[in-house]
Amino acid sequence: MEQKNSTLLMECQKHVEPSKLTEKLVSELESENLEQQVEAELLLDEIEKLRMGIYHQVFKALEIGLDNELDDEIANEQIFVHQVIENIEDMKCSLLNYEDDKQQLLVENSVLLTLVGQLRLEGVEFGSEKKILEQEFKAMTEQLVMVQNEKHRLLETNRQLKSEVKMGAQHANTVKA
Repeated sequence: MEQKNSTLLMECQKHVEPSKLTEKLVSELESENLEQQVEAELLLDEIEKLRMGIYHQVFKALEIGLDNELDDEIANEQIFVHQVIENIEDMKCSLLNYEDDKQQLLVENSVLLTLVGQLRLEGVEFGSEKKILEQEFKAMTEQLVMVQNEKHRLLETNRQLKSEVKMGAQHANTVKA
């Protein structure tokens, strides 16, 4: 029996050392597990802060009024998503309206440019007609000056002839008398 006890004692001592190592390993693993749980909680808190920051930035970018609900946490994310989608749809409508207005302005601008081009051509035509009329006016003015000069010459000749006729008549009256 003593030998059996001795054998059992030896066998027990063999298991004591691995048992101590196992306990130490279990303790280390539990400690590591606790550290990982703390780290996971910190990461979850960080994720939540980042999520709230993203919501805040999205609300700010979409110009949605921020209220205390956001600070307390967005209770119903479906409402948030619905508001975001609604704002995006509004932005799309605004963009389409802007594009329509832009297209209309481009068409109006094109029409105005065409009209300005036609008016410019008419201006060139009027300029050419003006030059022709000015040349005709100048020619008519020169012709008028020549006719007036001719008139003055004829009037002068007529006056001289009348004077000569008068002198001839006086001379004939003087000779008759």
